[in-house]
Amino acid sequence: MDNLLSLRRNALVYGLCLPIAILVGYLLARPNDFRTLAFIGLLMGVLTMPLLMRWHHAFLILSWNAALVVPFLPGQTSWWMCLSFISLGFAVLFRIITKRSDFVSAPSVTFWILVLFFTVLITAKLTGGVGARSIGSLSYGGKRYQYVVSAIVGYFALIGARIRSEQATTLAVGFFASGVTSAISEVAYLLGPKFYFLFNIFPAAFAAGLASGEQSSLPRFGGTSFAAQAAILALVARYGLRELFNLNRPWRLALLLLLIGVSLFGGYRSLLIVLLLFFGLQFYFERLASIRNLAVLAGVMVLLFTIAVGFGTKLPTSVQRTLSFLPIQVDDLVRRDSGSTSEWRWLMWKALLPEIPKYLLRGKGFAYNGTDMYLTEEAMRRGYYASYEGALVIGNYHNGILTVLIPFGLWGLIALTGFSLASIRVLYFNYKYGAPPLRTINTVLISWFLARFVMYLTIYGSFEYDLPFFVGMVGLSLSLNRGVRSAESAVQPGVEEPAQTER
Repeated sequence: MDNLLSLRRNALVYGLCLPIAILVGYLLARPNDFRTLAFIGLLMGVLTMPLLMRWHHAFLILSWNAALVVPFLPGQTSWWMCLSFISLGFAVLFRIITKRSDFVSAPSVTFWILVLFFTVLITAKLTGGVGARSIGSLSYGGKRYQYVVSAIVGYFALIGARIRSEQATTLAVGFFASGVTSAISEVAYLLGPKFYFLFNIFPAAFAAGLASGEQSSLPRFGGTSFAAQAAILALVARYGLRELFNLNRPWRLALLLLLIGVSLFGGYRSLLIVLLLFFGLQFYFERLASIRNLAVLAGVMVLLFTIAVGFGTKLPTSVQRTLSFLPIQVDDLVRRDSGSTSEWRWLMWKALLPEIPKYLLRGKGFAYNGTDMYLTEEAMRRGYYASYEGALVIGNYHNGILTVLIPFGLWGLIALTGFSLASIRVLYFNYKYGAPPLRTINTVLISWFLARFVMYLTIYGSFEYDLPFFVGMVGLSLSLNRGVRSAESAVQPGVEEPAQTER
C-alpha cells in the first residue's frame, strides 16, 4: 500500500512538473518577451505563496524604501506597490477566516487618508480618467496615480499586522537600510554593458542621471547619495546618536562621518539640508541638548565649515554643488548650474501663480495629453518656450504645496494637512509613551518625519513621491507600537508588553 501511494504521489509530481518545465523551456527561447516574463513571474508567485502567507508583512516593510522594480509589469512598477496589495489581501483573508483582526486602530489617520483617497479618485474621474502611457493610453500621468493609490493601500497593509517585539529592531533597521539599493543602478552603469541586465530589477533612473551629468562635466551620483542617506538612517535607528558618539566604540562615529561624506556626492543641496534638520531634531528628542554637547557640536560645525571654505574648489564638483548654498567658494561651473536651477524654479512659480485660483475648487488631476507634451518639448527645443514649460505640463512644480493644491484643489490640501497633523500626533505619542525597547526607533521615526515634512513645505516636495514616505513612517510606527500609545497604556520601565502570536 505504501509503495502504491508513493508511486501515485511521484506520478502526480512528475505530471505537474514536466509540462511546466517544457513550457518554461519553450518560453525562455524569447527571454525578453512580455509573455515569458509574465509567466515566470506568475510561476514564481505561486511557488512563493507559502512564504508570502507567512512573511508578507515583513517583506512589505523590508521593500518599502527599496529601489526594486517588477520586471514583467509595465511602467516599472515597484516591489513595494505589488506587496502592498498582496499584504493587504492576506490580512483581509486572515481576518475573514479566523474572525480575529490584527488591524491596528488609528481613527484620526485612517479618516484623513480615506478622505485623501476619495479626493484623488473623484478628481481623476472628473478630469478624464487616470491615463497611463505604459498601457497605450493617449494621456499620461497614470504612474503618479499609481504611487498615491499604492501608498494608501500600503498604509492599510502596514497596519494590518502587529510586529512582534523581538523582530522590531530588525524590521525597523531593514525598513531604512533597504534604500541602499538605490546605488546598484549606478554601479551597474560604471561596471559596463555586461551588468546592464541589472536594470531589469533595479530602476535605471539614477544611472541615466549619472550618464547625463558626465556629458556636462558635472557627474552626480544621486543613487549613491540616497543609498548613503538610507544607511545613515539605519545606523541611527540601530544605535541612536548617543551611542554613535560613544568614543568607546569609535568605529560607529567613523562610519557615520564616512556615510555623510558619501551622501555629498549626489549634488543635492536639499539632501544635506534635510540631514541637518534630522540630526538637529534627533539631537533634541534624544535630550542631548546640554551646554557641553552643544559646545562640542558647534566646534565640530565650525571646523567643518573652515575646511569647506579653505578647500571648496578642490572638492569634486558634485560635492561642491551640494555645498553651494553655503557662503563658500566653488567652481564657476557649479555656481552657474546651481544658480540656474534656483532661478528656473522662481520663474516657474511666478508664471504659475496666476493659474492657481482656477484649480482651487476642482483640481486638474495628474493626467496630461501626450501630444501637448510633445509640442511643448519641440517649442522649448526651438527656443519659443521657456525651459520650465515642460514641468508645467507634467505637473512637476518642485514645491510640495503646489503639487497637491493644483492637481486636487483645496480638498486635497485639506486632506493632506489633516493626515500630516494626525500622523505627527501619532508619532509623538508613540515616541513619548512607547515601550522603552522601541525608544530609539520611535525617536528616529518622528525626527525623520518632521525633517522631511519641513523640507516638503519649504524647499522641495512632490506629493505623489513623498506620500509613500509619510505613509510608510506612520504605518510602521503604528505596527511597531501596536496602535497609538498614551499615558494610560504606556509600558512601565522593565516590563515589556506581551508579544501577540504572529500568523
